[in-house]
Amino acid sequence: MLSEIEEVFEKCTQLRVLELSVNHIVEIKNLSKCTQLQELRMSNNRIGRIRMGLSGLSNLKVLDLSMNKIKVMEGLSSLISLEKLVLYGNEITEI
Repeated sequence: MLSEIEEVFEKCTQLRVLELSVNHIVEIKNLSKCTQLQELRMSNNRIGRIRMGLSGLSNLKVLDLSMNKIKVMEGLSSLISLEKLVLYGNEITEI
């Protein structure tokens, strides 16, 4: 499962696209070293909250967090290059 390979992301400094949809992920973490990441797709997981998991991803242009369990949106202020944010199918009550 994904939890067994989380440390791999620390070595992916040149990664540009990451598809992690449908993986039963509950938390975004260990992506801060992926500084060149431009597209992150994490739809259909079990993410309930976005905390500091996206910090350091200043080159991120596309973020798909649709069909998760997100209730509160936070932790997006460092995404200065973000052009597309997909959040449908969540339980957002606060932005």
